[in-house]
Amino acid sequence: MYPAKFKGKWLPLAFLSPTLLILVVFLYYPVIQTFILSTYRVAFLGLRKHFIGLGNFIELAHDPAYYHTLLVTAIITTAIVVVGMGISLAIALLANQPIKGAPIYHILLIWPYAISPAVAGVIFLFLFSPHFGTVDYLMSSVTGKSL
Repeated sequence: MYPAKFKGKWLPLAFLSPTLLILVVFLYYPVIQTFILSTYRVAFLGLRKHFIGLGNFIELAHDPAYYHTLLVTAIITTAIVVVGMGISLAIALLANQPIKGAPIYHILLIWPYAISPAVAGVIFLFLFSPHFGTVDYLMSSVTGKSL
């Protein structure tokens, strides 16, 4: 099978442009602004800024409390991952045991995943109901026409 090819250079960019726009606005621009702001010493409430370059990073590298914070963060992260994976594995092994009433346990385990779409469906049913829905009411009050 041959890979798909576009017949122009602009069509792929047109398809990628919404994603690229979201990435630039919500990811790249804030990261760049954060780095730029980190090169300043900012007074209370941001009333004054003084450029100090990489001074904040150098000060941070010489602070023993920073390394202690990194160590505590690494320990907590590791503990949460290990404990979380261990509990998940234990529940999966228990759910896979051939015991009486196993289908009931399987239903109870999957219940949180199954209930969310159902609740969303009921909410949208109430929103868009032709007789008593909020969207229908707003649309009829604005346009004079019902759904």
